[in-house]
Amino acid sequence: MRVHSSRSDADAAELRDHIGAETFDRLPLAVMPGRPGMTAVTVRTESGREVTLRWDPADL
Repeated sequence: MRVHSSRSDADAAELRDHIGAETFDRLPLAVMPGRPGMTAVTVRTESGREVTLRWDPADL
């Protein structure tokens, strides 16, 4: 199983500066405007099945 994609609400430029351009560009990460925080992670199993976990950062 591996992380296929993830979504974070944040300022994309600020996050890119924080983690570094090289790392940011390699991550399977979609950054959307909003309250900072991870909002979804999709994993792909060896058989190719995708499972997505979603949450609202306000609930954490």
